[in-house]
Amino acid sequence: CEDASIRVWALDGSHQRRRKTRENTLQEARSSTAEAGDATTLLGHKGGWPIFDLDFCRDGRHLLSCGGDGTIRLWDTGSLGPIGNPYTKQQKRSGPSNRRGADFSEIQGTALCVYRGHAAGTPVWTCRFAPSGYYFASGGMDHSVRIWSTDRIAPLRVCIGHTESVGKVAWHPNCNYVFSGSDDRT
Repeated sequence: CEDASIRVWALDGSHQRRRKTRENTLQEARSSTAEAGDATTLLGHKGGWPIFDLDFCRDGRHLLSCGGDGTIRLWDTGSLGPIGNPYTKQQKRSGPSNRRGADFSEIQGTALCVYRGHAAGTPVWTCRFAPSGYYFASGGMDHSVRIWSTDRIAPLRVCIGHTESVGKVAWHPNCNYVFSGSDDRT
């Protein structure tokens, strides 16, 4: 996305959003997946850089994102607010259905933490939660894999050995091993 946002789509039609009515009150409206714009929007990645990977924690509420701005972000998708404060902003959608300015998408979610540990100015291509949900791994253009815990802003371990960008990381189900794939064909 040009706006470096994440959109969370409710495929079962259960996504609740608010619309302003003519009386300027808020009323709950059940969205339909047939409608364009039936999404929650998470904002936080900077500079218009793309978001390269997303991974949900096993609790179904916390989300990791990583992108071209060199950061990894931990989101609480059940809370409101872009940077830790309760916040809701409605944006007009563009297009033919917005002639009267009645259609809005809601910006929600809380960025709980921003992790910076890969080399400055390099994108982070991939991020994955461990099956336990407490740890996660990331890989980036700086040729490294980093192991993190959700309660610390610095990586716990840096795994060096690739000679090119790391594009994929995966956890073994027992959480004792991390696998990585790189442009160096290893």
